[in-house]
Parts: sequence; structure tokens; C-alpha cells
Amino acid sequence: MKAPVLKKEQVTALAETKFLNTYDINYAEGRHYYVSTRRNVDTMTAVKSMEEVDTMLPDAVTCYIIIHSSGKEDRLLMQYEYRFPIGQYVMCPPAGILDPADKADDNPLIVAARREIFEETGIKLSEKDELYVINDLVFSTPGFTDECNALVCAEVYLDDPEAVLNHDAAEETEYFGDFVLLTKDECKALLKSGRDPQGHRYPLYAYAAMAFFALR
Repeated sequence: MKAPVLKKEQVTALAETKFLNTYDINYAEGRHYYVSTRRNVDTMTAVKSMEEVDTMLPDAVTCYIIIHSSGKEDRLLMQYEYRFPIGQYVMCPPAGILDPADKADDNPLIVAARREIFEETGIKLSEKDELYVINDLVFSTPGFTDECNALVCAEVYLDDPEAVLNHDAAEETEYFGDFVLLTKDECKALLKSGRDPQGHRYPLYAYAAMAFFALR
């Protein structure tokens, strides 16, 4: 497969801010592609070699939380979070960006996931709980951005999750609604309908979480 080999010299900054940058990739004479990214021109994926892409860290972690309760069917934990680009609450799994301190750790994905799970759900993982990486990097919408997430699963043993779940430690810039606990059959129904329990659309990461859980 032949494709353009991109160099930093072919990238022009159109907008650079603290949280998001937009670049023009002049990949051939008179040809342009526009990319929105959290990364700067030195670290953006487009100018990396395949070897560098295969070993780079993701921007964030998305957490699939499976709740095990005595005498009850296993359930997938989801939550409603307000998403500014679409101006509404959507059902999604907990997720968060890797901090610089996470990247310096020997196991950055697990460290980040453990923190995000506590901040967004109130769950403090114990020794009996399991936390493992499903996929260390998946791209979100590579036709527009190089944003990528690791997928991490937490298998949590809670007899009364409703007594534990809260958003007390969430950042002030984040807005959350209710938690949702879904059985496998409920996930299968939502996957088929393309709608959440309230009848609204949900993100791709919610689809992936429900598919992972339903197919276990």
C-alpha cells in the first residue's frame, strides 16, 4: 500500500490553543488535509513512523466497568455525561485524559483508569477487583483527528453499587447525570435499537462497551 510519507515541514499550524490544535497537512502539491488534535506538531501521529505509532501512548482511557453482585446478573456500568459539542447528555462509559504523571508511571493506562474510575463513579478498586487493558490504543475518528483511547476493563465486586456510586470527585468542568446498570440482554437490545434507555443516540465508545460486555 503506497501512501504519502509526511514530514513536519509539511504541517502548518492554523490554530494552537492549550487544549486543541488544528493543522493543515500539505501532503502533496496543491493538496491539503486538515487535522484537529490534542497533540502539537512534534508529537502528532501524522508525522510518526509506523514503529512510533505502534508504541505511542493514547490520549485517554475509556473504562468498561462490569459490576458483580451476589445473587444478581452481572451488569455494565454506564453514566450520562453532558457533551459540549452536541449540547446534551449522552450515555457513555467513564473516561479521562492521561495526565503527565500517568505517562511517567510504569503502567500509565492502569494508573489513569484507576483514577478516572474513582473520580467519575466513586468506586475505589480493592484487591479483589480486576483491572486490565482490553486494547492499548484505538483511534476515535481518524478521518478528522488523531485522538485515541485505551480501552480498560474493571471487574468490580459490589453487592450494593447504588450505595457507592457518586460523582463527588469529578472535576468542576464536567457535568453528569444518572448512572445506568445494564444486563447483557439490555445491552443487546440497545445495540440493535441504536438508542439509549431514554430513546436518544449514544456515542461509539458506548456501542463498543456494550458489545464487549454482551459478547463475553
